[in-house]
Amino acid sequence: MEISYEKTFEIEIINELSASVYNRVLNYVLNHELDTDNTQLLEVNLLNQLKLAKRVNLFEYSLDEL
Repeated sequence: MEISYEKTFEIEIINELSASVYNRVLNYVLNHELDTDNTQLLEVNLLNQLKLAKRVNLFEYSLDEL
């Protein structure tokens, strides 16, 4: 499987953006002392979805899919 510079660059941008958003949401949840087990809260659901998104292997996708 050939990995191009352009694809690697796109994946790096996506990873940096998602890490930044995850950290902001996590800081919000911690600063407001929200219950991380309460799935009724939008912020907690967003945090859980971002946590799952970090596990996705973006190299499995084509450049067009990214």
